[in-house]
Amino acid sequence: LTLMALKLDAALLTGTVAVNGFDGVLTAATAFNAGGKTLAAGVTPNKYDVLKFAATQIKKANFKPNYVILHPDDVLAMELERDNEGGYLFPPYLNVQPQFAGIRIIENNGMTSGSYLIGDFSKAKFWMRKGMDLKIHDQNENDAITQLKTITLYMRGTLVIKDADKLAFVTDTFADSIVEITNT
Repeated sequence: LTLMALKLDAALLTGTVAVNGFDGVLTAATAFNAGGKTLAAGVTPNKYDVLKFAATQIKKANFKPNYVILHPDDVLAMELERDNEGGYLFPPYLNVQPQFAGIRIIENNGMTSGSYLIGDFSKAKFWMRKGMDLKIHDQNENDAITQLKTITLYMRGTLVIKDADKLAFVTDTFADSIVEITNT
């Protein structure tokens, strides 16, 4: 069951119509666009700044971002980031569940390290057409003779993100987004 859940997670995140029958959230998401805004001259942007700009992009499209999906390495880097005096920018002892600006951060190994996905995930609906169906067979060729069983696990569902709701999701790499919000 765990492998099926991981396969479903991968399809929901990165799926395409050709392979899965539906686009995953990353496929449907819009690219980061700071709209020409940058940080003040001399300020070096970090990952928090990028996520704040991306959240603002979603808010300007009249959605409310509620989750950020990050690779665990990016979460670790953000949690360990320090200011010039050695103090944590994101004190690890303040939150049990990582979040920023009230938006929950979810760690997912399916995300590419250095990339992010932020969005209003109430706009992504997963419809399960057929729940998990586990079957155990012993009629395959010589399974009964060799005392083997063939196990199959099947399910059907689809992810729906309306075209009008695609602006509720923003994705990009931190490196590209940092370049875009840097005032040179």
